[in-house]
Amino acid sequence: MQATSWLKNVYVDLSLWQKPYKKMPKDRFYQWLRNLIDHVGAEKILFATDAPYPNLMCPLKEWVKVFNEPDTNIPFTQEEKEMILGEAARKVLGL
Repeated sequence: MQATSWLKNVYVDLSLWQKPYKKMPKDRFYQWLRNLIDHVGAEKILFATDAPYPNLMCPLKEWVKVFNEPDTNIPFTQEEKEMILGEAARKVLGL
């Protein structure tokens, strides 16, 4: 995580966080995500690179909902959610 905050070309990928999401209390997961956003910035967090996407742990629709409609009292802005779900990747890829 430190490298992500220090280096311009290093990003965080959330593709393998389905299992921790399923195993830990939801508020703990969302607090981890809030801390990650506060530490590195939502613009450095990529939803997934599909490497590999373990959809048996968490189907894609549910995984998207985890970030788009967080089930927590921990606040996330619309901009942060949009950045994680695609805007950051668009910027990295120049799309």
